[in-house]
Amino acid sequence: MLPIWLYASYRLNKTLRSKQVPLLALASAFSFVIMMFNIPMPGGTSGHMVGAALIGIILGPWAGVVTMTVTIAIQAFIMRDGGITAIGANCFTMAFLMPVSAYILYQIISGRSEATSRRRLVAAVIAAFISMVIAGTATGLILGSQYPQYFPYPLNISVPAMLLDSTVFGIFEAAVTGLVFAYIQQNDVSLIAGKRKTTAATPTNPPAKSTSGNKNLLRNMIIGLLTLILLTPLGLFATGTPFGEWDVHTLQEKAGFVPTGINQSAGNLWTSPLSDYGIPGVSAPVGYIISAIVGVALCGCLIYLVWRFAAKRESKD
Repeated sequence: MLPIWLYASYRLNKTLRSKQVPLLALASAFSFVIMMFNIPMPGGTSGHMVGAALIGIILGPWAGVVTMTVTIAIQAFIMRDGGITAIGANCFTMAFLMPVSAYILYQIISGRSEATSRRRLVAAVIAAFISMVIAGTATGLILGSQYPQYFPYPLNISVPAMLLDSTVFGIFEAAVTGLVFAYIQQNDVSLIAGKRKTTAATPTNPPAKSTSGNKNLLRNMIIGLLTLILLTPLGLFATGTPFGEWDVHTLQEKAGFVPTGINQSAGNLWTSPLSDYGIPGVSAPVGYIISAIVGVALCGCLIYLVWRFAAKRESKD
């Protein structure tokens, strides 16, 4: 991921403007919260949506790399979700493959269609679904290629399992992407029109919304984000652990052995303050909501640092 992070930073350094930062912050926070909604799967496992496809389509692939990396890093360091040693692998699949593939597919399918056209919406939905399947399949390849030293199942098990999971969650990812994309089409088409040159405004091709419209969009997105935060305890109903994210005890139970390459003391390298999105002495639903608030706040703070950098560069320009 190092060269990808460096290139993404280079691209954002060339294109990022401070007026885009609120969207970056909201995108990172949206991804953080949506990944807290775990969905049960057959076999006692679970999974979640990512939101990376929507970010890549609307904000561009390299903004997707940065915002998703921020989200994944906060999850690993603060919530012990995904693991510090797996940040590179998780970023490769969710912060790189998903937003980049979704952006490319969306551009190909949408072609030169108008920003408000149904074709754009269909393109976003299809791109979101396929990008999730691509990321899931890549995860299966990464896991299975480590058999038997670091993972208990070979490729002929890990790849089909992740392909099945990502196909199911791809449907949810596509649905969420379609809903948000359709809302943006109706309220701030400039976010979509900015990707390509559009024709002059006509009754069937309305102009981009005004500044007040942009503010209303941001306000409504913040309200939607706060609503999702309050609903995050719904993710607690999925008790199963996502495929491949097992601790040593679950590995022993499921596979009958713990791979020799797994250091059972690695979990002691870092103590996460909100481990598993919980707070000692606080009920699970309340702890989940507090964790969501903390995660969203941290996403905003980290993106703010990006804004400071962009603001200084703009003043020089």
